[in-house]
Amino acid sequence: MLAAFADRVAQWPNIAIVLSFSGVMLALLILSRRLGRRFLPRTGEDERASAVLDTFKVLGPLTGVFLSFSLVQSIGQFRAVDVNVAREATNIFQLDRALAGAPATEEARSARLALRDYVRSVVSDEWPALHDGESEPRATVQALNQLHLSVEALVARLPTDARAASDVDKNFDDMQDDRANRLGVAHGGLPDVIWWVLALLFALLFACGACLQGSTARHPLPIVYVTGLGLLAALLFIFDRPFQGDVSIAPAPIVKVLGQMEARLK
Repeated sequence: MLAAFADRVAQWPNIAIVLSFSGVMLALLILSRRLGRRFLPRTGEDERASAVLDTFKVLGPLTGVFLSFSLVQSIGQFRAVDVNVAREATNIFQLDRALAGAPATEEARSARLALRDYVRSVVSDEWPALHDGESEPRATVQALNQLHLSVEALVARLPTDARAASDVDKNFDDMQDDRANRLGVAHGGLPDVIWWVLALLFALLFACGACLQGSTARHPLPIVYVTGLGLLAALLFIFDRPFQGDVSIAPAPIVKVLGQMEARLK
């Protein structure tokens, strides 16, 4: 349920995601303060609020450091996925070259056509599905299965010691590994524990906010911290989903290879 909701949020414009995260954080801070005024005792509220404000000054930067570390990891992973897509396109191209270098048989022709159909499905079916937060489409899975059968039929006809058979097998395996890596981070690459720890840190901040009563009730520090942390959390969410939203990885390298494949098949 949470994953489906996150997929829907990821479709929003980046500015809407940023404003929503910051707005929700501020709303939760205001709610926590109201709950604190209602349920916490009035006696000793100034002393309690002063101690909690000191705690907030430590917990806020700690949360910011954790968010910054996670954001660096997410941006690095985003770039790695972009490189992986380019590598996937290269392996598709190498597989097509290996199939073209095999003996001119009906199996080789069928394998090249199956590869073309699979790449077409990746571009026209799978990429839009990834952008919408959906699972891999059936059409792409069927195209990959057909390609697998065609490659196996071709390799079975080639001598076991032939270089063409080795090249076809290697490039096909590399292409599948690249696809698996791409799908593995489609719905978020950071471990779930990162988000749970972040949620607990924010819960502690809001608990501190509930205790800020009396003379510290209007102190600007909690508002500034929560707003800034909300902005960082929004950026983390955006970069953690490399195929969704405004900042998403395009299939341009694969589209380029597809055009080259179709030109050679004519």
